[in-house]
Amino acid sequence: MLWHPGKIIFLCGPGNFGEITEDGERLKVEWRAENGELTQIDLTPRALEIQFPQDNMALCFSADQSVMEKHGTILRFEKGTLHFSHREQDVSLLATSGSIEPNGKNFQLKAAGKQLRLAILG
Repeated sequence: MLWHPGKIIFLCGPGNFGEITEDGERLKVEWRAENGELTQIDLTPRALEIQFPQDNMALCFSADQSVMEKHGTILRFEKGTLHFSHREQDVSLLATSGSIEPNGKNFQLKAAGKQLRLAILG
């Protein structure tokens, strides 16, 4: 639900995905910006951890709620938590290191230092 129909924008600039590995229920993804900086993403069923190359960096989650609703996904933001509902499945993202901040139609997923950790609830 997090990846579609919304869009993730790496604020460190354009680049390419590097190594992607899977180990059981853990998926590790590298994003290498054109300037050479490496962002590492570690996804498990219960958490999303992102290690940025610099302090206080962020991802931008761009979500047009009207488009999401046409595809059956309801998005709400309450008390620092981003909630998704899709076909009787509810998932929430809660920042345990860093923060989720609304920015117009978008959300900034901002690190504390170099790390952003989102608990996946639901």
